[in-house]
This record gives sequence, structure tokens and C-alpha cells, in this order.
Amino acid sequence: MMERLERNYLLVANVISVTLAFVYYLARYLNLVSLERYDILFQFHIVLITTILLMIVLMIVFHNSEVLAFYVPSVMLANLFIFMIMSGSSENFFIIMLTITIISGVYFSTRYFLQFIILANVLIFIALVLLRLPLEGIDVPFSSMYMRWFMVLISSLIVYRAVKHGVNRFSFATASMDSFMMMMATTPNLVAIVDR
Repeated sequence: MMERLERNYLLVANVISVTLAFVYYLARYLNLVSLERYDILFQFHIVLITTILLMIVLMIVFHNSEVLAFYVPSVMLANLFIFMIMSGSSENFFIIMLTITIISGVYFSTRYFLQFIILANVLIFIALVLLRLPLEGIDVPFSSMYMRWFMVLISSLIVYRAVKHGVNRFSFATASMDSFMMMMATTPNLVAIVDR
């Protein structure tokens, strides 16, 4: 029963990921059209279709795996960096980054979630500190981008802590249910009163 529940939850997490990715790409497309950036629309469509197809292939290949908590957001993060390079900057880069981090948390895999947080922040460090790329545009000062990066990092760690707490509680509940089911299976004719 628990395996079916976990499979159903992974399906819901996959649907949430693809839906949020599609909404983001639709908003990004409308933004490009409103800015009259017709020069990159064709490349935008190619990257968009490739990203969504890659996400779906990953979800099919790893359909029952918690490794999706790393792979799916990594594809979205790579897509975000590609769009940033194509258009010169990405407005609301850190808000989008936090959303992608939360998508990783939706899969409730603490190990892969932490790996994604580390990967994302290493990439941001390289882009922002070492390469001095204006992640949110040329008009935004680097001190402001550093502060936003710090807020995203702290928010990511808070979400990680919440996910870890939820996973621990779920594990405890599963162990308690297994223990109770074992007791019920071994004592069929007795009335068992469980008092904690």
C-alpha cells in the first residue's frame, strides 16, 4: 500500500514539475514577445521543446526513483542559464531559482535535494562571483544580486529543513504502521490495545 502511495505521489510531483515548467516557459515567451525579441524566438522554442522532452524522458526512465529530485530541477536550471545567455539576462533570476529549488523539494528526497542545492549555488557562485555575469540584468547592482542570492540560499536551507522534517515524520509513521500491521497479523484472535 505504501509503495502505491509513493508511486502516486511521484506522479503528482512529476505533473507539478512539468506544469510549473510550462507556465514559466509560457510567461517567458510572452515576456520575449512583449519586448519584441523576435531574434531569439526560434532558439527559445528549440530550447523549450528540448527541455520539456528531456524532463518527460527523465520521468519515464526514473519513474519510481527519488533521483528525480536532482535531475528534473537540474534540467530546469540548465534551461534557465541557457535563456539567460540567449537573452543577455534574466529578470527575476533568483525568484525563478527559488521556484526550481522548491520543485526539487516536492520530491521529498533529502539527499538529492541537498545535492541540487549545492549544485545550484556552486553554479550561481561561478556565474556571479567568478564570471561577474549580471544574472538579473545590467541595471541591477552586484550588491543587490549578492543579497538576493543570500536570501535564496537561506530560503533553500529552510525548505530543506522542512523537507527533512517531513521525511523523518513519514518514516516514523510508516514504521509505526508496519509494527501495528505485524502485531495484528500475529495476534488474530486477541484484542490488542495499543497505548503510547
